[in-house]
Parts: sequence; C-alpha cells; structure tokens
Amino acid sequence: IIRVRTNADGSLVDMRSVSRVGVSDMGANAARIRAFQQALRERGI
Repeated sequence: IIRVRTNADGSLVDMRSVSRVGVSDMGANAARIRAFQQALRERGI
C-alpha cells in the first residue's frame, strides 16, 4: 500500500507491505520498501 499526501512542506509518502503467505518474509518486504524509497529519492520525488 502506498499513500501520498500533501502537507505544508511538500508531500508525505506512507508505505506498507505485508506477507500474503506465512508469518515472516525474512525482511524481504522491508527491503522492497527501502529500495522503492531510494528510487524516489534518486528521482527527486
């Protein structure tokens, strides 16, 4: 889930990722979110 909201300073991006199968994904979802955040930063978003 990705939610983008505007605020007084620009915008705020909230991200959430949950495993669909099993209890743990061994950190894979967190790694995907960090990679996506890095890609946004590299593009100046």
